[in-house]
Amino acid sequence: MKGWKKWMESAQFSGDDRELRELWEITGRYKESWEPDAEAAFRKFQRKRAAEQRSRVGTRRRLNPRYLLRVAAVALVLLGVGFALRQLLPLDPPLQTALTQTGEVQVIRFEDGTSVSLNQNSRLLFPKKWSAYERRVLLEGEAFFEVEPDPKRPFIVETAESEIQVLGTAFNVRAYPGLGFQEVHVERGRVAFRSKNTGEEQILEALQLQKLDVSTHHFAPPMKTTSFNSNGWATRKLRFRNAPLQEVFNSLEGLYRVRFQVEDPSVLECRYTTTIEYGELEEALRTMGLAFEGLRFRVEGDVVRVEGHCP
Repeated sequence: MKGWKKWMESAQFSGDDRELRELWEITGRYKESWEPDAEAAFRKFQRKRAAEQRSRVGTRRRLNPRYLLRVAAVALVLLGVGFALRQLLPLDPPLQTALTQTGEVQVIRFEDGTSVSLNQNSRLLFPKKWSAYERRVLLEGEAFFEVEPDPKRPFIVETAESEIQVLGTAFNVRAYPGLGFQEVHVERGRVAFRSKNTGEEQILEALQLQKLDVSTHHFAPPMKTTSFNSNGWATRKLRFRNAPLQEVFNSLEGLYRVRFQVEDPSVLECRYTTTIEYGELEEALRTMGLAFEGLRFRVEGDVVRVEGHCP
């Protein structure tokens, strides 16, 4: 830079270079001894930073409207889930339990007038108070239900394999573990018998009986009965008037906790009229043997084998 200044002052600098001289004078004089001031620059930076922070004080952050909508949507979903759980879960857990032993029958009466006769070796679970929208019980074993009508609160019997829903009726449910089937026998009224595994549903009328196979989860064809023996195990008396032996055997199965196996399926169509008082199973079989001379009954544990033919 010193060489540049000396050249402009020399004789070699001609008038043609006047424009360069004017430009030099405009830019001002060059400071030969200039040194950068780091501390001053840092103080300037601090003042600028402090001014920016002060400008932010008192300024409210504006939220994105889309963000607010998302928050509101999540809140509504959580409220909905909470309401659903409130409706589905029992308000007064745990459930109460009625349990019977061998040879014992228990009667449970509810506040709405509904009564349940619980057969031996059975268990019934029920809430302390009915909910506002249904009356639900859980059954393992066998029970006879006499349900008071309430269209706003249907009565539901739930078992391991099925659900039976009614509005007002009398019916028997047999759902012992290991039995191989579940059975509903309607004495009066009308019920819906539904498989929990397949969703298949059957509507049963008064004096109809139907079984659900627990291995295939399919229903057997409904059977029309001729007498009110669905709760014979509770009354300890069975009455038959010209009833097919299939109906008789079915009632004896509920009364004595046995299973009948026939050698000839046509035997099930034979007709029988009698009254059986609860007593020894062998006595009931002996009486039938006198009525049907061609039949023989053999008891093997909880199985009764029926051999021979009707005359």
